[in-house]
Amino acid sequence: MLAVKQPVGVAASMVARCLPPVLAAGCAVILKPAEQTPHVAGAMIALAAEAGFPEGVVNLIYTCKGDAIGRS
Repeated sequence: MLAVKQPVGVAASMVARCLPPVLAAGCAVILKPAEQTPHVAGAMIALAAEAGFPEGVVNLIYTCKGDAIGRS
């Protein structure tokens, strides 16, 4: 059996649980933080930049229309 590790595209994920495996798979991430805890995702973006992630690998969307974005 041969396993080929390659990015499969952009992934939308929850911040704490899904971010590491998505990045380990080589995918880009779009974070839409929960309206109750928007600063947690901002801190994750700051840590990713400090760790040396290339620009555009971890992205952040702030919105007041979270339900509509989450459904699409």
